[in-house]
Amino acid sequence: MVLLIQKINKLYSKLENHYHHHKQQQRDDPPPPEALRTALQSFRSQVSSSFTKLLLTPKPGLEISLQWVHNCFELLPVVNKAFAKLVMDLDHPMSKWAQGSVREYLNQSLSLLDLLNSISSSLSSLGQSRLSFAHALALIDGSPSSALDRLKTTQLSSSCNKVTYREENGDVDGKVASLCEREAIIHEALMEMKTVGFWVTSILVACLSGDAKAYLETRRPISVAVLASVDSVVSGIAMEKGIVAKEVRDLKESAVKVAAEISSNRGGCGVAAEEMERKLEVFEKLLDGLRKDVDRLFSEILVGRNELLRRFRHGEQY
Repeated sequence: MVLLIQKINKLYSKLENHYHHHKQQQRDDPPPPEALRTALQSFRSQVSSSFTKLLLTPKPGLEISLQWVHNCFELLPVVNKAFAKLVMDLDHPMSKWAQGSVREYLNQSLSLLDLLNSISSSLSSLGQSRLSFAHALALIDGSPSSALDRLKTTQLSSSCNKVTYREENGDVDGKVASLCEREAIIHEALMEMKTVGFWVTSILVACLSGDAKAYLETRRPISVAVLASVDSVVSGIAMEKGIVAKEVRDLKESAVKVAAEISSNRGGCGVAAEEMERKLEVFEKLLDGLRKDVDRLFSEILVGRNELLRRFRHGEQY
């Protein structure tokens, strides 16, 4: 993945240089204003409704789980499809986009690829920690002391790159004001896609690393009302007790209990070890599910981005 990201960066640099000499193409007559507004409203409704199932009810002891974060992540392809439908409804394909919109789309896709690459590495790191815990449990009967050492030295954590997005320079508001209505709608939708992608990935990074700063320090205003409501609850949890995925916390507590069980010289696998084994199985399935979805989204974004760049280089319609 790292090599692919480097290749994308080179292509993006070439594209940027070419854009300085690229004239904006002639626009067709736009659809009626009512149709444009309806298309945008439909896009926003799809985004909002997709996040409704993620609503959290504030209550004492509420925790963020990897399963819930996975549910959040699964909505990114849904939002992407809603955006694709908006583009079709507007009859405004990328070949007619202004330079700024194309650049914003490429910035977003490149940022997501960077983050997905980092998230994939973190998932692999957590997978290694899970294997280490599983090995510790397997050692209990034959070598309790070795099992105890492994339980105490295994760190169930990972590191992720800081969540950042490439931003447009200059007077963005002024640029938007000068756009035609269809182009302005595309820009608004792109900004909402960025907000959703930024929010979901920052939550995932924070949960994988256990570092609430990855989320809190990158918060930005959210225009999607449902998402803003969810964000309010999540930020409250993060500021009160940080962000540690429930499954990760449970495994750490189980490791402490198993270590105490071994130290008590009871011999063999006790209740705590059996419980931890069950939790490790659940954790493995969660990591595998997340990893598959991360890899799938990475591939989809990469293929779409490469196709856009290929067609642009060859002057094809897209």
